[in-house]
Amino acid sequence: MRYSDKRLNADFTIHVLLSDRLETTVAELVREAEDTYPGLDWSFESQGQGKIDTRDVTVAVDLARPGEARGLTRISGYPGRCELNWDHVFDMSRVIYPNARDAVGYHTDFLSITVSPPKGDTTLAARFDAARRMTCLGALLARLPMALGVYFSSADLLVPPRLWVEAAETALKGEVPVLQWIAIYANQSDCTIEENPPVTTGTVGMAAFNGHEIVMPQARIPAQASAEWIFMTVRMLLESDHQFRDSDTLGVEGEGCLIRIRHLKEGQHEMQTDAWLLFHPSTVMDEESLCGPRSRINPPPGMDTRYSGDWESLKNKLYSFVASGRA
Repeated sequence: MRYSDKRLNADFTIHVLLSDRLETTVAELVREAEDTYPGLDWSFESQGQGKIDTRDVTVAVDLARPGEARGLTRISGYPGRCELNWDHVFDMSRVIYPNARDAVGYHTDFLSITVSPPKGDTTLAARFDAARRMTCLGALLARLPMALGVYFSSADLLVPPRLWVEAAETALKGEVPVLQWIAIYANQSDCTIEENPPVTTGTVGMAAFNGHEIVMPQARIPAQASAEWIFMTVRMLLESDHQFRDSDTLGVEGEGCLIRIRHLKEGQHEMQTDAWLLFHPSTVMDEESLCGPRSRINPPPGMDTRYSGDWESLKNKLYSFVASGRA
């Protein structure tokens, strides 16, 4: 299976880092979810332990019943600290959580939560719904005084508790909590250009929702400006009904800057997943040398090809998903 497809079939998992022992029960956690985040189905038929104890092995699983669309939910934990390649996580999280290293250093306990979409359902609505369930469960723990951070493995991000709680509230509105679910990186090129040196920005984690990542290669604009383009594009692809096509352009109405959209498949130029490349006019790269000739010709002069998109699209998909009984 291609890695892009694996991302679309993978579970969503978080590890909640804690500064002390946590003892509770699945029933108590579910009741809290029902009270704090009503509107979602929080039924939980626990297989395994009903208790949650971070100083003991914790395994509680809600199995999807035959014929039921809802995916598996698993709460698990093992005594001790969460051992990961934290240096990489610190690098990915440096903007959203400058004190991430301290949080990891202080944590003594952790609890993991995994939520799966319905088996075989890779639609955006199914993926989003599973991610928001996981986020809401994690936010209940993030509200505790002992919470230090939430590590989201899909994006290699460690998120501060306060921002993870905000992510749950955003997701419940049918909007994408971009900064908490998707890492946006910026790498300055090693070159001799002193003024506006090229910066490559991109995403880690969007492929878990639509099989694609975004890259803006070597644009000679400030990293913050490049990241803003990435942020906007993530929302366009996940929240609205925008459908990108190779060789089309992306722009802000009333501004003259047009970004050329090109598509690369997994494996091309070492791409780990399928990717949308955004070529800013200031890029130092030759777009056609990297991606080949454009697959679409420019429209005739004067032809209005603007499309602002339907920003209720994701919400409508979620309404249909829930109404169909698949949530």
